[in-house]
Amino acid sequence: MRDDEPVRILLVEDNTADVYLFRKALLGVGLNFELTVIDDGGEAIAFVRGEGGDAGSPVPDLVVLDLSLPKNDGIQVLEAIRATKRFANVPVVIASSSPSPPARLKDKDLQVVRYIMKPPDLEGFLRIGNALRGILLQSKAGNAERRGTSGMANPTTETNEEPKPLRILVVEDNAGDVYLLEKTLQNRHLRYELIRYIDGEQAIRALQQDDSVIPDLILVDLNLPRRAGFDVLQAIRSKPSMVGVPLGVLTSSDAAKDRHRVALTGRGERYIHKPAMLDEFLDQVGQAIEELLAKK
Repeated sequence: MRDDEPVRILLVEDNTADVYLFRKALLGVGLNFELTVIDDGGEAIAFVRGEGGDAGSPVPDLVVLDLSLPKNDGIQVLEAIRATKRFANVPVVIASSSPSPPARLKDKDLQVVRYIMKPPDLEGFLRIGNALRGILLQSKAGNAERRGTSGMANPTTETNEEPKPLRILVVEDNAGDVYLLEKTLQNRHLRYELIRYIDGEQAIRALQQDDSVIPDLILVDLNLPRRAGFDVLQAIRSKPSMVGVPLGVLTSSDAAKDRHRVALTGRGERYIHKPAMLDEFLDQVGQAIEELLAKK
């Protein structure tokens, strides 16, 4: 799947109102998606197996599955998914009206990423949309091999054997901005490990070590103590092991000269201006981070 292609989501759900709310939730969190809806278990199994008119159907990037379905129930559909080779690595989310998974599901090793109880309102469905976006993003970031276990979870908790967190290297001296950054990551339902350096000299010394950690994302402020952010960027660019790591310049500077210098000397780094308002910070910085991670 290319970065500009919509994510393919298979929704197996027979309730028309819930289908509407899922679609609203996905639109509400800004996903570019192509939704395939199947309203009974028998048709879903045929789709998974590629039988009849479903032969050659593309494999989705995510399956959202209800348990109470006509013909064949959700667990039977899930068994068909896990028994079909082309679906082997597709993450599956169970969305059910029941507050806890049935014993049949707990007793089987069917690799469910998350068990979600359907909320009673649109606001709750929007939170599900954010969770689905986080699952898709982590899957694309290279953690597909750790997607799920047989353990179940509630709507805000990962499964017992959780995907590896994203390693995010941040060079930022302002504790308030680090706090806002973490709020942004949490708001996007991203699991992360933050590696922080509080000044340019500390970051450069760490980057010069042969055993320095290779992160999934790097964010650098320009206005730093001891050594400037541009010096840190140069240290990153000169380190072969950092080639290909998404890099964002996260700064309060909106000066044209800084933007020009980053564009002139950089390797396609994303220039992210820190908004002054909290809502704008969460939205704009969060969107930029997701776009950077999607390039990985």
